[in-house]
Amino acid sequence: MTATDNQAPNPDSPAPDAATSAEIDAQLLEILRCPESGAELTQVGDELWCRKSRRAYPIQNGLPVLLVEEARQLTDHELTTI
Repeated sequence: MTATDNQAPNPDSPAPDAATSAEIDAQLLEILRCPESGAELTQVGDELWCRKSRRAYPIQNGLPVLLVEEARQLTDHELTTI
């Protein structure tokens, strides 16, 4: 262990790019399913979208939050984009 291993992150360091930190591994995305409908999910920005249930699940700190109560409803327009 080095001396730098115990140091807190530098608050002046640039934050990681939100798009990069929210990117879900392709293999994980293949097995993740909508908790409401059981359908496949599609990553769009920092959300996972389900066409069948019309829900968008957030990705927070690189982790998908697959809770129906945390999801938002997709609009008709959004559904035409996937």
